[in-house]
Amino acid sequence: MADRVLLQVGHRRAARYRGRVDTSSSGLVLTGDGALTKAVQLREDGFDAALLVDEGCYRVAAASEEAPFPSLDNGPAPLFGDPLEHLMLAHLAFADLALTPTGYLHTGATGALQAAAARVTRLGDPRVVFAVPVDASWLHPGPVEYLAEVLHRVAGPKAVLVGGRPDARGGAAGLARLLELVPGVGVLRTGLGAFGGLARGAGFTAFGVDGSMRHTMPPSPAQAGSGAALGRSGRPAAGTGGASRPKWPNGSSGSWRCCVKRAGRRAGSSRCRNCPGQWR
Repeated sequence: MADRVLLQVGHRRAARYRGRVDTSSSGLVLTGDGALTKAVQLREDGFDAALLVDEGCYRVAAASEEAPFPSLDNGPAPLFGDPLEHLMLAHLAFADLALTPTGYLHTGATGALQAAAARVTRLGDPRVVFAVPVDASWLHPGPVEYLAEVLHRVAGPKAVLVGGRPDARGGAAGLARLLELVPGVGVLRTGLGAFGGLARGAGFTAFGVDGSMRHTMPPSPAQAGSGAALGRSGRPAAGTGGASRPKWPNGSSGSWRCCVKRAGRRAGSSRCRNCPGQWR
């Protein structure tokens, strides 16, 4: 997989792109629920290029410290063995490497990140890629160094997917910084950054064939708050582990910025600790 620029494609459109892949330098990342079934079909039809399966679990559920792999951890447990190991072996029957089904890592979800890294380390399979779908705020100074520190704890291959709405300049600088700190990490679900990332030391990258494959959006608020106690308003109750107002380990507010007004209206309802403005 090293030094390849893969094509990231929705699994339903795989047939359109399978013939456009250079087997020596590229491959496919099949994406979405049903991608594993499509991988089986491609292999049975003789597709022999590099192949990864990204089932996109981060699109529907956020990671938590108790359930870093929510599609597995919130489901029925197998009679024996680790459910993560079972799923990874199913992927490896048809894919060159197996991507972990990590949930979306919201701003400040350090416990979830650590829990996911510990599970992958415990698995100890060099064919398993620790997939890390992070909010763009993780690429800001401070959080990006912490992210790199945790990634270094995982000996095997790793790949990041950047979600949310990163600003072009800040996101590129943050990703370049991460690649500097963790050489060889993969970058999935991106655009032209797939080529720049490879030049800056990424182990492999995936170029999205359309706009939906070049970024990821966080789960809806209801999904992000799953597993947290809910208040009367339907939002995660204070102090229950919901996704609202997370904090980085040093107590700072991470990427949250302050403003009093934006577009002629209040930007939020929670007062900032550091100025009279409000969270944006």
